[in-house]
Amino acid sequence: VPWSGSYGEVYLGQSISTPTEQVALKVENMLGKRWLLFYERTFYQSLERGAGDRGRVPRLKDYIQDFDYKVNILVLELLGHSLDHWFNYCSNKFSLKTVLQIWDQMLENLRFIHEYSITHGDIKPANILMGLGDNSNMVYLIDFGLATQYRDTKTCRHMKDGIGGGRWHGNSMFGSINDHRGVGRSRRDDLEALCYMLIYSSAVPSLGAMFERPIRDKRL
Repeated sequence: VPWSGSYGEVYLGQSISTPTEQVALKVENMLGKRWLLFYERTFYQSLERGAGDRGRVPRLKDYIQDFDYKVNILVLELLGHSLDHWFNYCSNKFSLKTVLQIWDQMLENLRFIHEYSITHGDIKPANILMGLGDNSNMVYLIDFGLATQYRDTKTCRHMKDGIGGGRWHGNSMFGSINDHRGVGRSRRDDLEALCYMLIYSSAVPSLGAMFERPIRDKRL
């Protein structure tokens, strides 16, 4: 299992139609109260039209419901290691050049998903992956399990408090102030979370330690 979390596990798979192609298999138990992969699939489908041109998210290969094994499976383009991995590899600190390169690409990724009326809601190093091969220097945004639609796609009017207002989203370390307060999410919250993440990634040890204090787990 390359990765596992509170919402499922990710396995390395192989394409049947193209034996040389490897894919990422995100697996979720059907017995859970919410089928987050079914929900996440809709966002990948919405983003398929422009992915790779203006913003980078993994391409959706397939979605499978196996009622015998009682699992939902999201088949995605295989990507490289996460920023979390490279952060640890670089002794818990990125250079200013690296931080600026990540910032530049992530701004484009967020601009891209926001144009499709989607907010990510869980910006953190583990959800930002590097590409493979010719795209090994490209930054990809993954995991739309906590994403929301912040405006009506037909009228482009912002929804009151967004979808999911009043409950916690994402993670306490990089979550925006409004997320801590339970206020409905908007584009600014993704940008705020990205800023916190990059400050942490480039921080001197004393600043990094600040994020480890218990206060981060309390509502602001």
